[in-house]
Amino acid sequence: MVYLYVDDLIYTRTSKDMVAEFKDAMMKEFKMSDLGLMRYFISIQMKQSPRKNFISQEKYVANLFKKFDLSKYKLVTSQIQQMRSYNIMMVLLKWIQ
Repeated sequence: MVYLYVDDLIYTRTSKDMVAEFKDAMMKEFKMSDLGLMRYFISIQMKQSPRKNFISQEKYVANLFKKFDLSKYKLVTSQIQQMRSYNIMMVLLKWIQ
């Protein structure tokens, strides 16, 4: 799966060989550099490890709190919000794998 957004190219794989082959082909065709594992993309932070991936918008929310001077307020999460976030995350993870 390949995702192109302005000047960012994101790709995922079913095998490490496919990633290497795709990366080599793209670098031969276009002037580009490999920045390694994705860490931040369209306000979403990514933390990747061999066993699991984690996505969050912690940095985005922190910037909103700062922009609108909301730092004096405390966040409250409910079980419903946690389950909804978990379900969305699981769908996204299945989609990118």
